Amino acid sequence: MKKLLFVSLFISLLLLGGCMHKEVNHPLTLIQAIKRAYPDALKWDKDARLIDAKSVDGDKRITRMNGKSSYWDITFGIPGTNKAFLVNIRDGEINNRTDITDESVVPLSDAYFITDLSKLKFDSPELLKKAMSTTKLYPIDTRKRRYIFGISKATEKDSMLVKIIGWDKKEEKMKRLQFNANTGELYKNAEGD
Repeated sequence: MKKLLFVSLFISLLLLGGCMHKEVNHPLTLIQAIKRAYPDALKWDKDARLIDAKSVDGDKRITRMNGKSSYWDITFGIPGTNKAFLVNIRDGEINNRTDITDESVVPLSDAYFITDLSKLKFDSPELLKKAMSTTKLYPIDTRKRRYIFGISKATEKDSMLVKIIGWDKKEEKMKRLQFNANTGELYKNAEGD
């Protein structure tokens, strides 16, 4: 009888734990999100290359004070064409894959694509710490305590730029900082000052 009670209690706890587990977010850094999305892009087309990535609204239970987000949009394309592919990550997992090719868009040259991920030496957590300490960057939503992260290519310098968006201390001016993803150096401080 005690064994039956123990087994019933054990199964109930497992089921309850499984239900509670669904509520947990799985935040990813910028680089982790790109690496999670890349295999899907390569299934879409073996020549797919990264165009950009950005964190998007959706985090309701966690903050982005650690440089991570559970919600990302990662865009890929094919150089010299107007072919494009979007991978949505929600709760740290692939949520949706969509071909977003638009025939009316001018084809992008190689200069717009991030081709060598091994050059990404600095990720969103390290750069957020740097942004908060050196430029006094504050969350864009103090209640949710979040920042916006992204990456794109600076075509004129042929470098990858990690973007972090927040506010000044008084929450009067939005600040967009761009860091060189290879060196970690501040590339551009677009504060509007």
